[in-house]
Amino acid sequence: MIRSYRSTCLLQPALSAEEAEVELNKVLDYIKHNGGEVLNVKSFGLVRTAYPIQKNSRSHLFVVDFSLDTKLINNISTNIVKVNSNILRYMHVQLDKESKSLTDINVSEKTRMKKEDMLEGNSAFLNDLTNFTGLTGKIQSRLANRFSAKQARLAARAIKRRRFVGLAPFKVRF
Repeated sequence: MIRSYRSTCLLQPALSAEEAEVELNKVLDYIKHNGGEVLNVKSFGLVRTAYPIQKNSRSHLFVVDFSLDTKLINNISTNIVKVNSNILRYMHVQLDKESKSLTDINVSEKTRMKKEDMLEGNSAFLNDLTNFTGLTGKIQSRLANRFSAKQARLAARAIKRRRFVGLAPFKVRF
C-alpha cells in the first residue's frame, strides 16, 4: 500500500550547501529506486536549532514530501539515514488529507526561526504552540487549555515533534 510521507532531515552544519544536496540526493535516489515518487523538496538552508544537537546549534534543514510503499519506509531509516553520520536528526511523518503541501509553506528571512506550520499543518489551533506550554516548557493539561481529548493529543504530538527535531526547546531557562 502506497502512502504519502513527509521527512524532515537535519544535516551537519560543517557541510557546504553542495555537500548537503548530495546527502539529500542519496535519500531521494533511494525513494525513486524503490518505486516511490518524490512530490516536493524544500530546503531551508542553514538554520539555528532550538537546542544543541550533537554539540551543533545550527544545521541544514530539508523537508521532503514523497509517496512510498509502507513496507519500505523503515528501510530508509536503516539503510540510508542511520548509516550516514552527516545526518543529525530525521523524522518521517505520514501525511493526512488536511496537511499543507510544501509549496504552501513560505519562510522569509525574518521568520526563518518560526517554523510552527512546517511539521504540522492540519489544524488551525496548532499554529502557535507556545500557548499550550507553561513558562518552563511543560505541556499544559487539556482542562487548562479547554481542549477535547483529541485536540490535546494533537497539540502534545505537535509539541513533541518540534522538540525532537530541534525546532522547539525542551525546557525554558531563566
